[in-house]
Amino acid sequence: MKALSNGRRARLVSAAMLIGFVSAAGAGPRYNVPGVVSITVDGNGGLVVQGTLGEVRNSSGSVHSISCSQTRGEVINANGQISRSTMVICQARNTERAVICVSSSEAIANALNGVSNDALLELHILGSSCQDIIVYESSGTIRKAA
Repeated sequence: MKALSNGRRARLVSAAMLIGFVSAAGAGPRYNVPGVVSITVDGNGGLVVQGTLGEVRNSSGSVHSISCSQTRGEVINANGQISRSTMVICQARNTERAVICVSSSEAIANALNGVSNDALLELHILGSSCQDIIVYESSGTIRKAA
């Protein structure tokens, strides 16, 4: 087998490194959230809130917070009919502003089931109404501290 020239060897090593970087980048999306809790205005006059519970908990400042709670109730009336109710309340705060929203949407409450510390929460708020919640889970999150 012929030996590789220095130029060919350098190109081969460069190509292998490039393939390694592309593979690592394709492993999963990273959460590119500016700051610990991001609260920005969207194009429709609403707000978009992004943050992870774990990152807020591990931050050195006490200003940032993000939380959601859900309450579900069930009542049986005199006719034996079941009436269900759902209430979701979310709040977030960073150094620029604090927001709160509420919703009675069963879909929004269901989205919160099983949220982990590593999940990125994205809230879409219009006025004081939680319009939408997206929960992102990814293997490409920031490394955990030892």
